[in-house]
Amino acid sequence: MPPVPTLSDLLDLYATSYLTKHAPATQDQQRRLFRRFARDLGAVPLPCLTPLVLRSYSAHLRRTLKPGSVRHYRTCRKTPPFRAGI
Repeated sequence: MPPVPTLSDLLDLYATSYLTKHAPATQDQQRRLFRRFARDLGAVPLPCLTPLVLRSYSAHLRRTLKPGSVRHYRTCRKTPPFRAGI
């Protein structure tokens, strides 16, 4: 049975295959956000990365970050790796 892909696997694939087509500033911003996602949720298998998990993670971010930062993370969740993974 092949290993189940994780969020880190998906983010790495997106970064190497598609993110390079964006402007350098966009690449830098998304890579910074992806590092945080990978650190906090990277080991989560994609089948387990449900909307409930992401809502819980958003609640965690709201408790630990300023509102503008939380907005960046929530906007990043609308990128293809998250839409494809859920």
